Amino acid sequence: ILKVKGIAEYIAQQKGADMSVVKAAAILHDVAKEIGNNGLENLVKHHLGSAEIAGIVLKAMGKSERFIMQVQQAIKEHTGPVGKDDSDKLRFMSQMQLNYMNAFNEEVPMPEPSSLESKILRDADMLELMSGGMVKVVTLRQSNPKMFGEESIKDSAGSAFNSVKEAHAI
Repeated sequence: ILKVKGIAEYIAQQKGADMSVVKAAAILHDVAKEIGNNGLENLVKHHLGSAEIAGIVLKAMGKSERFIMQVQQAIKEHTGPVGKDDSDKLRFMSQMQLNYMNAFNEEVPMPEPSSLESKILRDADMLELMSGGMVKVVTLRQSNPKMFGEESIKDSAGSAFNSVKEAHAI
């Protein structure tokens, strides 16, 4: 979280974004990942749960409704990469969204960033993922291959490279 916050602060300063929104969103963007079993549902829906928790925390701190809404928007829009890559293959989070929909018959929205602060949070999260955070994705992919639509650990080992490639596509 602190790495994402540091990266986000640096970008926000360069781009003239609302620093307080970026800081709060960076600190709270993955808080829902600490709840639950770290499975497919948690991975796919953490942005929604984190935004809800952020609202509760920020309201308890006496923050304005406008501020809370901006932070929640950035958190809801931070997941990525979504869509398809150049070869028309679903990107990582879009594939997870589809896997979740097939498993639970529930569609989970993954909106693209619509504000500067949302874009900064998404980019900072992806930059952190490309460094030390990539180990988490590779470990998750190799320990839960079926969650990623892969038949075996052998397949998931090759797909770790695709995770790096997808993160660099932002």
